[in-house]
Amino acid sequence: MIGTVFIGYDAREDEAAQVAAFSLRRRATCHLRIYALEHRLLRRLGLFTRPWRIDKAGQFYDEQDTRPFSTEFSHSRFLVFDLAQRLKTQGPCMFVDCDWLFQADVEPLLMETAKSGEEIGVVDRERTVVDGSTKMDGMVQQNYHRKLWSAMFTFMPGAGLAERFNPTDVSKATGRDLHSFLGMDDTKFWPIDPAWHFIPSLDQKPEQIKGIHYSEFSPWINPDKFSLYPDTFWAWEDERAAMVQQKAKQKNLRIYDNLEHDLSVANA
Repeated sequence: MIGTVFIGYDAREDEAAQVAAFSLRRRATCHLRIYALEHRLLRRLGLFTRPWRIDKAGQFYDEQDTRPFSTEFSHSRFLVFDLAQRLKTQGPCMFVDCDWLFQADVEPLLMETAKSGEEIGVVDRERTVVDGSTKMDGMVQQNYHRKLWSAMFTFMPGAGLAERFNPTDVSKATGRDLHSFLGMDDTKFWPIDPAWHFIPSLDQKPEQIKGIHYSEFSPWINPDKFSLYPDTFWAWEDERAAMVQQKAKQKNLRIYDNLEHDLSVANA
């Protein structure tokens, strides 16, 4: 089986995205294609045209719906359905934010996804925040239906999803509508084991942690916050150290696959 993973990429968190990819690849017992969802490349390819601006404090504002947002991939993540079609992907796919650390083999999750048909796999959890409150890096947060569902989800490629989340609509729909999956019925989702989406400070520690989401604070931005959660801090630090060591041994260590090249080959 070949699995395809799209990682949300923000230039401000380059190392975090690399660690997420490294943690996935080195534990996987199946072949993975891992792509960084970099908005500049998507714009150059004509797949993402959504305009935004950045104020003096570094806050992003979407000029399509005028609302603030927090990462470079806040909206572009919903292009993954279309990208999977363009890549002629046959196997299961996953999107995940860059602020993640995987501590288990992702193959069982992808195998489960392969049986899901047209349903999208999500960790079914609701999170309510106050509109205008700030995240760990000072970015303004927005509250919306199904918040955190879009931080990690899996799916099988299909024309229906690609048409629903086509590049035109992803560039024009409001951020609130996109993160609610454009009003898709609840029956179109299936539940992923919450152990894949453990958030320190919000969740009780599961028997096995399969994935850590550093949503509230992160080792690379807020190391001082981890006095209460040292295990999750050192888990990320150890993974980063392992990546650095492997890079030193293997000069051409593959972190990501080349999305532009693979799109070109698929559509040649």
